[in-house]
Amino acid sequence: MGEQGEQVAVEMAATGVVGQRLDKLDESFLMALDYMIQQAEHDDRERWLLEVIKDVVLAQLTQKFPSQVQIVGILCRTPDKDARLEVLRRCAGGGGTFDQVGGGKIELPAVNLNDVGDQADDIIASIEEKAKVEDRRLLARLVLAREEARSMLGGGLEDERIESNKRKNLPQPEVEFLTKITGMKPGPELHKKLARVLAGQDEGQDILDPEKVRQLDNYVARSNSIIKKKEPPPPVLPVRPGLLIQTVNKVLQGMYSTNTARGVTVQQMEWIRKEIMEILQKMAFLESDKSRPTSTGVKQESILNKTPL
Repeated sequence: MGEQGEQVAVEMAATGVVGQRLDKLDESFLMALDYMIQQAEHDDRERWLLEVIKDVVLAQLTQKFPSQVQIVGILCRTPDKDARLEVLRRCAGGGGTFDQVGGGKIELPAVNLNDVGDQADDIIASIEEKAKVEDRRLLARLVLAREEARSMLGGGLEDERIESNKRKNLPQPEVEFLTKITGMKPGPELHKKLARVLAGQDEGQDILDPEKVRQLDNYVARSNSIIKKKEPPPPVLPVRPGLLIQTVNKVLQGMYSTNTARGVTVQQMEWIRKEIMEILQKMAFLESDKSRPTSTGVKQESILNKTPL
């Protein structure tokens, strides 16, 4: 059996088993899966099998959710960019049957693309506001889903509907990071810098200090509380992928709306945005493929060691 055939067989088996037990799963099951995946870091096959099970569980849970949540889930399980864009086009056009890249058909509901982008954005915010990003692969997939959904709106990334419920001020860590890298020439070194930060290194490193983690957790809990009290500001978060590309979008929007879209700066911002999307694509899907054993038993190279052509 070839690699693709083996993957389909494993997914079918997992789908059958999970389907029979979905309603009986404990609420901590996914947390336990995440822990087991982390522990299987040095066992490629075990990690791959656990990730398949997690994807199947998430896929079946998603079917019980509203249409926009279902579509976000489908986008997060679709590695091919063109296929994701086709999913979005079908949904915006009223839904219908879609042939998946790996085989099989899926029914797509009709859904508003702005709702898809907002749903992905809500999940991204809930992940990025924490001291530590538990699943950067999932985060990368969600950012891709949000950006691609919004890029297909009538006004593209400048569509006024995107601004209706979003923050007015640009986040300080992302602004400082962009200010720093705009002095770098586009090329391999800047690509490597972006890849490291998006992967949680350098300016993107998670908060590990226990006291700062506690302060941030308390701040998040208070911000979600009905009773609001004046509290000291929380620790500054590191650079996050979702907020970084959102900041780049806002900078570009400002340049275009004020007719300053010329010269080196706008070209560099466009290049940075393109690089971020390409790096996130690799993080979201190629990085998960490297944990699956290949026919030669050789792992794929990490994106941090790759440089653009």
